[in-house]
Amino acid sequence: MIRTVKIKILAWATVLAGMISVGIFMQSCSNEISIMETADRNSTVISTWQKQIDYALNGLGAEKFALQDLQLVHYKVIDDMDVKVKSWASEKVSEDSFVPVYNDSLDINRFELLPVSEVNNHDVNGVKEMYSDVKKQITCNFLDSYDLKIVELTWNYQGKPIISKCLVNDTCVIYDDILSNIRCITIEEAGEPDIVNIPRLKSNSESSPDGPVSYNFSSPTYITTNWLGTTCAEAWCSISVSGNSSNNIKSISTYVESAHYWADGGYTATAQITVTSFTPGAGGHCRYQYAVATGSSGSVTVSWNGSSYSISGGGHGQSGGAYIDSSSLN
Repeated sequence: MIRTVKIKILAWATVLAGMISVGIFMQSCSNEISIMETADRNSTVISTWQKQIDYALNGLGAEKFALQDLQLVHYKVIDDMDVKVKSWASEKVSEDSFVPVYNDSLDINRFELLPVSEVNNHDVNGVKEMYSDVKKQITCNFLDSYDLKIVELTWNYQGKPIISKCLVNDTCVIYDDILSNIRCITIEEAGEPDIVNIPRLKSNSESSPDGPVSYNFSSPTYITTNWLGTTCAEAWCSISVSGNSSNNIKSISTYVESAHYWADGGYTATAQITVTSFTPGAGGHCRYQYAVATGSSGSVTVSWNGSSYSISGGGHGQSGGAYIDSSSLN
């Protein structure tokens, strides 16, 4: 599968103090690059829709679903008529369709299955549009195929039967109201930055080393995987502030910040990092704010209030920031 990776990179050789407008700053200093990746990020590829369904019926997927009190009981092909299948694939999600809803504040990957019409905290039309948009994003690239089929899935959820319709082609499961909205978010903490030994000069009167100094920060990486364990979204950001130390006096000279994020159709990822103020020199500083988040499509909202980021919605992420002065550089 070909995925698009979006990397937002921001870099400055020198930055003047006293930014007048954060909006102008972000608009004028950002550069977004799209890179096409042809290599799948996962080493294991399940090559047919039958094997993927069997993964949920009897494989590792069945074990994961059991933890959610969900079991796939049976499946069968119910339609392979080209016109009917494509018509269903283009329809909006029904209000009676069961979808996974993530509302557990103690476990971000715990869900409950609810009909669209019973999802709390949203009006029915809004929920229907949100899930329909996920379906549209996923199915739109497959509607020209000639091997599409609809498979009926029979589930047991908390002791009650649930039916869902699944769109497949010869090689994969394309879309299902339940399967396609199941996600798992993992968080990889940033490791310690690599330490490069740089020769330092010492003055005759001072014992402290002279030479380059820096401050480096990398946010945790937020990763979303689908029901098969395939990585579908990723986000992280970083900043490096550099300067120089001379005669025990440290000064700030430049900084480089970067925000990395990508997402497949049906998922979302965002990474934002903004330097709100910067002053070079011995008494200089760098103040920054950041946000990273991933989730299902349309489930994450990142807002900027002029001084900091906040994250809301059904995804998951982290926001924060720091004030770095010249003494923070090592």
